[in-house]
Amino acid sequence: VLAFLEKRFHKWLPAAVDFTFTPLLSVMITGFLTFTVIGPVLKTVSDMLTNGIVWLYDTTSFVGMGIFGLTYSAIVMTGLHQSFPAIETQLVTAFANGHGAGDFIFVVASMANVAQGAATFAIYFLTKDKKMKGLSSSAGVSALLGITEPALFGVNLKYKFPFFCALIGSGVAAAFAGLMHIIAASMGAAGFIGFLSIYPKSIPMYVVAELISFAVAFALTFIYGKGHMKEEQVAPVVSASEAAETEAKVEEQVAAESKLNDEVVAAPISGESKKLTDVNDPVFSTLAMGNGAAVVPTDGTIYAPVDGELTVAYETKHAYGLKSDNGAEVLIHVGIDTVNLKGQHFESFVKQGQKVKKGDKLGTVDLDAVKAAGYDTTVMVVVTNTMSYASVDRIDNTKVNHGDDLVAVTAR
Repeated sequence: VLAFLEKRFHKWLPAAVDFTFTPLLSVMITGFLTFTVIGPVLKTVSDMLTNGIVWLYDTTSFVGMGIFGLTYSAIVMTGLHQSFPAIETQLVTAFANGHGAGDFIFVVASMANVAQGAATFAIYFLTKDKKMKGLSSSAGVSALLGITEPALFGVNLKYKFPFFCALIGSGVAAAFAGLMHIIAASMGAAGFIGFLSIYPKSIPMYVVAELISFAVAFALTFIYGKGHMKEEQVAPVVSASEAAETEAKVEEQVAAESKLNDEVVAAPISGESKKLTDVNDPVFSTLAMGNGAAVVPTDGTIYAPVDGELTVAYETKHAYGLKSDNGAEVLIHVGIDTVNLKGQHFESFVKQGQKVKKGDKLGTVDLDAVKAAGYDTTVMVVVTNTMSYASVDRIDNTKVNHGDDLVAVTAR
């Protein structure tokens, strides 16, 4: 609704008042509709869904858990899973007071997230597309840590069959969890590290259930993909000679890494600089993708932080990958979970493979619109080949303008 209204107001209002009144009117009307129509309707739908899930578990035990596991990721696609935390809080509280069976929803969510991550990793081994390999590896890690949107929307739904294979893996693992009466004693990150929230006696079986979820989803995706993905998309089985050739290429890569130079990555956007570990996204804050820095933006224009080549330009326009002339591989990710906006409020001025100079405009983002849509606008700047360097450190500047020094990269 907000996006629809914003586009219309941009078109209808004169330029003199567009900047002030488009966000104001869009938010006011959307807010009114949210409280009077959308909110009550979705609350009713959420209540019905939640009551149905609790009834399913209480009545059918492991069968209900299996059905819930089979449908959980589909529920995530609709956004209705946002109603579950309130129910989980009640389940955890009742369990702590000696009533109820505990939080079974968290367990199912963990199985679903692990399954989606496993299916994404299977695509990594199946595809020959370098861009998809990079996306599937990072999205797979994210899903295993509990954030499935990159895996769902970036990989599994694109090919479709990995999504359904993951549903099966999730359903089988959730049924096993129900059979073993695995429950959570608290809420947390639903994924491989979710054992921290599990009732201690259930932890061993929880780990087994996660392994089942991963194994079933990975195996089904890989086997089906080998037989049904287009030939040009599937990575072939490597022969001995090809393995030797690959080893030679690896050695060349190692030699290339030895030629990497010291470099300073500039701020791609103006705003307030902070440590990457402080951002509200474990994919980046755990440094799983590499070290770097973050910027809370005050301006919506994104600039190239280095001289080099644009290696990745996402269709959703929320992220860019660059390889500098000195060898640094830099990811600019605008916002948290903004892939869900599917390009709304973003503009891109560049194409993959294009050469860029430091300070060239890459794109723009409507920060107010993204915030109004409920998303964090923090911009992450990550050196994804951090392991190839002696050190990658944020330069301690609190406020930065685009082009200011942001990250210092030191070669071995």
